[in-house]
Amino acid sequence: MIWPQIAAFLMIYPVLLWITESRSALALLGGLGALTLIGAIPNSAFYVSMAEGLPKNIRDGAFATIYAFAIAIFGGTAQVVVTWLIHVTGNALAPAWYMLVASAAGLCAMLMMPETAPPATSERTMTPAATSTRSS
Repeated sequence: MIWPQIAAFLMIYPVLLWITESRSALALLGGLGALTLIGAIPNSAFYVSMAEGLPKNIRDGAFATIYAFAIAIFGGTAQVVVTWLIHVTGNALAPAWYMLVASAAGLCAMLMMPETAPPATSERTMTPAATSTRSS
């Protein structure tokens, strides 16, 4: 999850600069398509890490509440906030700063998540069936 998030973070400003400077359909579709693609890569890992990070007895309700709250807050207000930022600053790149702050917050949250995978061992335990040899 972390590497695609870093890649997206590094791509946000240049892509939105390209879109605002060129004002072309190619820049809009290509730039946002690239950001969407790189942002979609860690989706499955996100769902797994969120589910594993919650206690089993409250996992379903807590996951649904956290996800719905995040979508409602950021998805529901993004258009209003971005329009307000452009109006207040007079800068067409204001959405880039909004996205950079949101991306940085997401990256910090990812870095603070505990690892839930079991530790890797150097020796593999083999079952007796796997160690026996075939006799002819």
